Amino acid sequence: MRRVKETLVVGILIGVTGAIDYTASVYTSSFDIVYRELYLVPIVLSAYWFGKKGGLIASTSASLVYLPCAVLAAPAGSALYVSNIVEILLFNAVALLFGFLRDREKRREKEKLEAIMAMAGGVAHELNNPLAIALMNVEVVRNDLEPGSEHYQELQSVVENLKRMATMIKKISQIERIELQPYAGKTKIVDFDRSFGGNRSPMQSTGHSLDQRVSANQA
Repeated sequence: MRRVKETLVVGILIGVTGAIDYTASVYTSSFDIVYRELYLVPIVLSAYWFGKKGGLIASTSASLVYLPCAVLAAPAGSALYVSNIVEILLFNAVALLFGFLRDREKRREKEKLEAIMAMAGGVAHELNNPLAIALMNVEVVRNDLEPGSEHYQELQSVVENLKRMATMIKKISQIERIELQPYAGKTKIVDFDRSFGGNRSPMQSTGHSLDQRVSANQA
């Protein structure tokens, strides 16, 4: 839905710029030299939002819209005519440059995220085993106590907290993006609820959940 809105914004900006250019006959005045730079706004936005491919689509669209104005503004071969043609080339050059830089930035962000996800999956895998053993032993001791007793309730609280830790570890192992939330002062920490993707990670697909391990050990 977001990409659709961004596409509409780019299309509307190109359309409005072109419509004013034609209806107001701006291309016949010297102001056109300044006005034509407005086409760069949707081109840069498209390159930022969609990368090189999106930027080139926007620059091609803007070039097609501006081309009649560029041709009609001055006699062929004149300085203004050449300037207008160069401007069209500039549209596409800007799209290529900004799109390339944006694609490179996205690749770096993806590589960082993949590294974080791999580390998170490894940490979660290492924590799962001792946590499963701890939960199993606590439940064994709890089950030997009289339900409703003080010690039983204390151990039940320990079990619930260990299961809460297991849920958090599962979320850590399934991080799909990094979403931050304010913590203390200017410090920010990862918001696991928003970063959690909900899909099974490769690490989890080869094993069992914590509850499954505990149940198997108790059996």
